[in-house]
Amino acid sequence: MLKALSLMSFFMLAACASVSGPLPKLQHYTSNSCEDRIKKFESGEVGGELGGEVNDQLDLFSDLYDGRCLKETLWLGRQIRDQRRDKFYSVTSEFAELFLPDGSLSDYVLESYERSYLSIVMALSYLQLGQVNDAQTELRRSQSEEVAVLYNFGDDPVITLLLATLWDRFDTNESRPYWQKLEKNLELPPALQKAAVSRLVEIDGSAGDSHINWDIYQIGVFPEVDWHPNFLGGSSGTFRIFAKSLFPSSCQSKTSVVISTESWLHKIAAKYDNSYHPLLFAKSLLRLPVGVTYGIVGVSTGLAVGVGGCAAAASLKDSGGGLCQISAEAAGYLIGKSADLVAFTLKPDLRHWAKVPAAVLISREPLNVDDPCVGTQNAVAARPMLLRPASLTPAGVSDTVP
Repeated sequence: MLKALSLMSFFMLAACASVSGPLPKLQHYTSNSCEDRIKKFESGEVGGELGGEVNDQLDLFSDLYDGRCLKETLWLGRQIRDQRRDKFYSVTSEFAELFLPDGSLSDYVLESYERSYLSIVMALSYLQLGQVNDAQTELRRSQSEEVAVLYNFGDDPVITLLLATLWDRFDTNESRPYWQKLEKNLELPPALQKAAVSRLVEIDGSAGDSHINWDIYQIGVFPEVDWHPNFLGGSSGTFRIFAKSLFPSSCQSKTSVVISTESWLHKIAAKYDNSYHPLLFAKSLLRLPVGVTYGIVGVSTGLAVGVGGCAAAASLKDSGGGLCQISAEAAGYLIGKSADLVAFTLKPDLRHWAKVPAAVLISREPLNVDDPCVGTQNAVAARPMLLRPASLTPAGVSDTVP
């Protein structure tokens, strides 16, 4: 208890490092289309500046990379990282949010998987621009972000697989520890552990070059996230946060591996776990009586409107009953909206990077629909993130985003 209180006091009173100033404007653009997207961002039309919506910024970052606006991707990625890595705690804002939905008055801070994935996409951009050293720097930063003691720290299997895959291009001494992490992760599906074991055997048994230039694909888009209250769940959290649709199944074959990003949903859900963030957990509990009070006020107001209107109709001898009927309808509307008001007040902060894949597919060879991990559905849904230098786009798979 004392530990939780001390952590809460620290989070309330301490401020992190200062935010960097704005980046210099780009002087050269990849294409006119890329320039147009950046101009809209700079003008504030699409999530520009610090006050912009983080979803707009992150989604634009994804669109820029998918559209092969590589220089623009790097420029925006640096800006997002500078602005969204550290949180500044304000006693006034934290107190005011007891009466408002969580996150209403605070800037969004990237979760660990988002910071790591941002660095991986930036590494992919550098790699395609031929800047190998910068790409490797971003890969190392991705690992550092994942284990930093900031918001949901801890190894993530999707990030680990991507790091293993990308380091396989450069140095198997660097990639081997990541494959080993996957092998020892008992929470992974057996198929993925088997893939890690196979790769480790291949690396350790190779007398020469065992590098692999994996093809990397995105599959689908991260499902929409919703929530239900779970205030009786104890320290496990005050909300049950879930995806509104299913993630693709994880899979392993001789030439490919598919891993879903469902672990990222688990990190979003863990925000309100007492063991992760005592401040958010305490705020969500304290907000409960406030939300219930709002609901009671709404119901009381509705009843007052209904009873008062019908009483006025009786005193005025409204023979048609029109006033009483209108009052009753208004009362029903207000009472019905009271539940929405309670839900609005209690709802968690579900802001997150929406335009990330629902699964990641890595393959040694161009996609083949006969591969059990690919099939027709994944072949059509796959969007290339990085292809081997000499590989061609597989039949039926577009290398651009419409």
